[in-house]
Amino acid sequence: MKKRIAVYTPVHHNWGGAFQYVEAVIIALAGLPRDSYDVRVWHRDDNWSRLLKKFDVPCMNITEYMIPEQFRENITGLLQLHEEQKNSAQQTQELKILLNRFSNSSRLSEYAPHVMVLPQMAFPNAVPGARHVCVIHDLMHKYEKSFPEVGTPEEQRARDIQFNAILKTGDIVLVDSEVGAKHVLECYPHADKSKIRVLPYTAFEDIVKCIPQKPAGNFPEKFFFYPAQFWKHKNHAGLARAIARLRKDIPDIHVVAAGNTKQNGFDDFMKIVNACGLEDAFSLPGYVATEELAWFYKHARALVMPTFFGPTNIPPLEAMALGCPVAVSGIYGMPERYGDAALYFNPADIGELAGIIRRIWTDDALCAVLREKGKRCAEQWGFTDFYGAMRAIVEELACGLSQRAGSGA
Repeated sequence: MKKRIAVYTPVHHNWGGAFQYVEAVIIALAGLPRDSYDVRVWHRDDNWSRLLKKFDVPCMNITEYMIPEQFRENITGLLQLHEEQKNSAQQTQELKILLNRFSNSSRLSEYAPHVMVLPQMAFPNAVPGARHVCVIHDLMHKYEKSFPEVGTPEEQRARDIQFNAILKTGDIVLVDSEVGAKHVLECYPHADKSKIRVLPYTAFEDIVKCIPQKPAGNFPEKFFFYPAQFWKHKNHAGLARAIARLRKDIPDIHVVAAGNTKQNGFDDFMKIVNACGLEDAFSLPGYVATEELAWFYKHARALVMPTFFGPTNIPPLEAMALGCPVAVSGIYGMPERYGDAALYFNPADIGELAGIIRRIWTDDALCAVLREKGKRCAEQWGFTDFYGAMRAIVEELACGLSQRAGSGA
């Protein structure tokens, strides 16, 4: 009998790195032997249906969540918390919908998967009788509490409920690095260490194999690139301050900062830009398609990523795979993942960041060395390695079911 593998994802196509990660997981599982495995995807965005046709993976739009009875009390408590906060009406409504649909998720239940794969940090859509693969990409709500996007009491409690549920549900819980594994065990000492597996990020297939396309607009021949939504923790404000320090000596310095400008760090960034007269030092193309993203990487002087969040991030790996030098915050798991293929700096030290930017802008030989080291780093663990490791994890769980329940499992 074929083992039934279900992937559930609420991730939408415009969610950036989260979408890329889920897509890579699905592509990996689509490569499982068809005579032994039946893989299906449940999603909440019809763009998945169009995408997965080329991989011949059946999929279904499902708006219901499935919550095991043991977590219902936690969700009810979270709902009460949201109702106590006057500024959380939308989240309260979403939780009410979730609870109302508690017993109305028969489509996924009827499939009765042997293994459920939940490749995003969301409350686990658990299925009784299945074994579960879950992920914890980061615990920055524990390590970077000063940022409002993760640091409010409401968000802190909500995330703790979510991550405790992930650790309880998951038979295997994936993290991006050894630092990520250490964070889980530090923050949740009750976690079962044997469940935690390191599956490093990589530059995924869609960007590595695409044909780059020049975006609309005029961009200078020489520029830095930073693709990130304008959250405060992404530190666009710090990058603007560093550019302001360099502008007198390097009047043509320029940064293309691609990403959603509707987040909470954009106003702070623009205040600095306007106050320092940097309007012509930054281009803000907004959200860009994968092909355009690849074009920026291939033409940029370097990726400069002054983020405060880790443990690691995907953009430096994309840049390395496409021949773009990398400078990134030297925090958490970054040095572990990128080794000597990147230049590192303290994201809180504007002078240090400005010094790194100056070096890259003025030193052609340094850029050449970083390109070569970056390519080697990208080749050491590429998307085919990621696919193979992901398939092996699912096969391990499926095999464990067979051993536990017999050949008829």
